[in-house]
Amino acid sequence: MNSQVIRMMAAVAAAMGLATGAIAQDRITISIADAYPTKHVVSVEGASYWMKRASELSGGRIEFKYFPAEQMAKANSLLQAVRTGVVDGGLVCSSWTSDKMPLSSLGMLPGLTLTAREGSLAYWKAVQSGLLREEFEANEVVPMFAYMYPAYQFLYTGKPLHRVEEFKGRKLRTPGSSMNLMVQSLGSTPVTIPPADAYLAFERRTVEGTFMSLVSIRSYNLQEVAKSVSVNGSFGNANCTYAMNTKRFAALPQDVKAALLKAGEDTVNHLSGVLDVQNDQARADLAKAGVELYSFTDAELAAINKALFPVTDDWIKRIEARKLNARQALKEFAVAASAVR
Repeated sequence: MNSQVIRMMAAVAAAMGLATGAIAQDRITISIADAYPTKHVVSVEGASYWMKRASELSGGRIEFKYFPAEQMAKANSLLQAVRTGVVDGGLVCSSWTSDKMPLSSLGMLPGLTLTAREGSLAYWKAVQSGLLREEFEANEVVPMFAYMYPAYQFLYTGKPLHRVEEFKGRKLRTPGSSMNLMVQSLGSTPVTIPPADAYLAFERRTVEGTFMSLVSIRSYNLQEVAKSVSVNGSFGNANCTYAMNTKRFAALPQDVKAALLKAGEDTVNHLSGVLDVQNDQARADLAKAGVELYSFTDAELAAINKALFPVTDDWIKRIEARKLNARQALKEFAVAASAVR
């Protein structure tokens, strides 16, 4: 092999090496942490879906390091982990962050939305601008995608309760917080018990019922100890967001930002649809398990919602005592909800 050929081969090899190096340097790695086990619906159809979609939209430029199941931080510390740069992004749920993001806790109020699609699209729209957006910015995080579970329903150890008067004197399990006031507004007694202990509490009649998303009931086998569950109530929702550290997001190239946000929008639509499908499947599974499914009449719902007005009023007072415009935040969410109905 003559010297000219050798020089040409060396030049090609060098060029290939430079190209490979450039590709490697061009790749961007983003770390994401949450609290869900890897088989949880939000992990599979939310976080993993978003990461895969973002990688596709960026042509493989974005790579992720995913830390599920509280590997990087406990659920109630994930916001702090993102803010301080321990991870680039992570799960932020209103039930864990109401001290730092009080306006976002509006999702837990009763009577807002019924389906995951309506709630998720409304909440996602609401965090794009206005007071909720400002709250994210104040906490130095940028929303990537958001979701709401289907509305909580009433699960009971006896026959269906239809009228407000029938709730009086009942002992009902709650996770605490604003749900305590909701239970009290119905004339019942709240008993704060973790969901993992609900089965035994039902079995021993320490409590007689609880409010829970249908998709979560089987996770705790409560269909074995409950006799009835409502299907059209609106007793609050769980709303969460996956968000990125503001400085980390700002430092990304524009096309990478666009890929992450477009993937987020796609994920909101995808995940909310999956949650509603699973909610319908949960109804069918509960019926097969012998749990009686029932609907409140329009008049009964109106009476229940009227009884629950103090929950929202109390939330507004508590938030406004912190010099925050709770009424305006609720109005902005309502406008967003009406736009997606």
